[in-house]
Amino acid sequence: MSALQMETAMKFETLARKVEDCLLHAPSCVCDSCVARKVGGMELGRVRNVTRRIGQSQTGSRYTGRCSECGRTTVVTVMNSVSM
Repeated sequence: MSALQMETAMKFETLARKVEDCLLHAPSCVCDSCVARKVGGMELGRVRNVTRRIGQSQTGSRYTGRCSECGRTTVVTVMNSVSM
């Protein structure tokens, strides 16, 4: 892996952690635009890549719904609850 590829991978992992943290602390589902704003105005496309991965994993869900931040009806992401 080249130095540039490693740097890109590290930036993605850092963004992924910020997005996950934002979703974990959200009262409910959040749209990509609000997530991008909450994690420091990151590029919407980069945030959308992360939220899609979360939505396809067991840790999250992605669907059309009302954003708990802005109130728009759009595609939103939410972290799934973990029962112990």
